[in-house]
Amino acid sequence: MNIKQYILINSELNMSVGKIAAAAAHASLGIIFDRSHKQEGVYLEPRSQMFPTDFTEVYKYWFTLTKEEAEWKDGIFTKICLKAKNAEEIELLVNLASQVGILTKKIYDAGKTEVDPGSLTAAAIGPFDPEKSLSKQTLGKLKSLPLLS
Repeated sequence: MNIKQYILINSELNMSVGKIAAAAAHASLGIIFDRSHKQEGVYLEPRSQMFPTDFTEVYKYWFTLTKEEAEWKDGIFTKICLKAKNAEEIELLVNLASQVGILTKKIYDAGKTEVDPGSLTAAAIGPFDPEKSLSKQTLGKLKSLPLLS
């Protein structure tokens, strides 16, 4: 299968390279982390094999993945970053994806660095097979992010 995840970046915000990377990572991981489940309790595990008596607290989580998500995770984990004009364009594409059952995650900034609090910085769509849903024409109109320096 050709499973991909699309990351939409709000270019209207003129974010720095680092801010774009952080927003993209939050969106990509948010799809999965939003569906994680924390196992009750705190567990102690050795910090390393060299020091088996030095323990650290570990919190255990488990995840439920769809067939497409599992194939994406076990495959080459393809992510395509696209440049959206503004928050409205991101909202439109996220809504279209949601209507056909594709998981999405929008990232609203806390406003601690470069952008105003509540700004829609990025969104993730999928992973999904673009050949089967959300036509290439829908996402194909967006440009890939240029090489950043």
